[in-house]
Amino acid sequence: MADFFDDGAVEQLPPDAPVEAAPAAEYASFTDDFVAAVPEQPAAPLDNGNGAADPDFFSSGAAAAEAPEPPAQVLEADDPRVAWAAQNAAALQQREADEAAKKVELLAAAKEYLEKVNKARNVQLEQRKKSNRENEAVAGVAEGAVPKGNTPWERVISVCNFNSEALSKDPFKEMSRFKQVLIAAKTANISVNAPGGGFLSKASTSGKTWGLDSIAEKDGLLYVGTYYGEAGASTVAPGAVQVFTCNGRYVRRFDQGFDLKTPYGMQFIPTTSTSSSSSSSSSSKAGGGAAHKKDQQLVVSGLGNDALVLYNGKTGQFEGFLAQAANSTASPQGPNGMLLLDRTLFLATEGSVTTAAGEVTFPSYLQSALLAIDLDSKAVQLVDAPSPAPNAGYVSLLGLALLPPYANIGVSSARTGKTGGGRNPNKHRAMVVSDFAVGLRYYSTSPPYPLLKVVDTTFIDPAKGKRTNFNYGSVRVSGRYIYLAAFDAATLDGMVLRYKLDGSPAGVTQGPYAGTPVWIGPSAGLSRAIGLKILNKGCRSFKERP
Repeated sequence: MADFFDDGAVEQLPPDAPVEAAPAAEYASFTDDFVAAVPEQPAAPLDNGNGAADPDFFSSGAAAAEAPEPPAQVLEADDPRVAWAAQNAAALQQREADEAAKKVELLAAAKEYLEKVNKARNVQLEQRKKSNRENEAVAGVAEGAVPKGNTPWERVISVCNFNSEALSKDPFKEMSRFKQVLIAAKTANISVNAPGGGFLSKASTSGKTWGLDSIAEKDGLLYVGTYYGEAGASTVAPGAVQVFTCNGRYVRRFDQGFDLKTPYGMQFIPTTSTSSSSSSSSSSKAGGGAAHKKDQQLVVSGLGNDALVLYNGKTGQFEGFLAQAANSTASPQGPNGMLLLDRTLFLATEGSVTTAAGEVTFPSYLQSALLAIDLDSKAVQLVDAPSPAPNAGYVSLLGLALLPPYANIGVSSARTGKTGGGRNPNKHRAMVVSDFAVGLRYYSTSPPYPLLKVVDTTFIDPAKGKRTNFNYGSVRVSGRYIYLAAFDAATLDGMVLRYKLDGSPAGVTQGPYAGTPVWIGPSAGLSRAIGLKILNKGCRSFKERP
């Protein structure tokens, strides 16, 4: 074979030339010489870098390094961990025993201490009772006697001994500030919330007059329409719906999302669908039945808004309008009181228009009216637009109340007999409407809601010897009586008048107003009485939630 680096031609073998085998002796002598030239040495163990020898990587049967010998066995009695665990268990057991014994000792000591405290307290109470009886005897105040004084605060102070020796010796019963409060209340003659009368809640703002003309009740709470403005002003004022408990505790403001002006009436109604509310009506089910109690809306007659404003009955969020003024007597022009009967909402209006400046005006083309609004179709029907009474220069319908079924109001056509045969008793009822100027007007609750009778609410004032000049507010019916809020137009002294269902007077039976419809008052503390609400039994027994 030519040299690899030779430039000469490489000898080519024919493809079918046989390959000659190399002589075996020649290769044998070569390998023998090579092995003989390399001396045999023992194989060195491979180090894995950790000081230990690994078996030959390439060997298939090489033995691994011998395993280390196991540590010598230690007896459990000589193990320090076992000894510590036993000591700790004993210490814990002893600690628990000591704690149990200490607990028994503390309980016994506490019981003994309480017995001593109660014994000393009982002795002190008996001594105080004896001292109080002795002081009453000295002061001449017998048990059950009425304290002396012209006002409640004078009577309270008359039985208080702020110079008591017992109080002067007790550093924890410093009474000087309490005495100052009582004297200040006596000087200002603040009204007392006593069982015989008083205030659920009272607001006072300098230079402002507060209006509380509308009251509704739901689930043991009172919803009161309030507003305030300048005294004697003829403009509307910012309004709100405030929530109180039946005990007079303020809860929160209810209305949200709308600028309410001078609310004059409120009524909870089944939920209705409105163009500005995305909520579906749950009251438009088959048969037109009323919605579930929880699915209600509060409709407020915003006198300054000339609209019936809708609020969510649970959250108080504004949900649109049930009806708005249309510059017509047959629309809520100056809306006042409301009454719900089945699916019809009756509304009294004063026939006014509120200007952009907030001034209440009475255009000649508008009249005070009684309207009937269908909650399903939102259609508004003009029931009546009465003329002024002979002894009044104007008419302004204000409050509405429903009489009991088949009530005898002295009009034969209004009494249709006994119930039975599946007849709807609401078709045989009458409603009474108060006129701010004068009078009570009776209407049938069956379409077309005809006028049944009118009652003159004026009378000869025994104290003045002349016919009364009153204005009249809300009207309510309870049991066999009609209750009407009123006030003297000259002095603003308020009162509550009471009538029988037929409109005959049913006031006090004794005193200067005996034989008249006056039942409460007149009283300067009941100034300009308009709003009136008779609490139901559930509200009277309502217990305040914490």
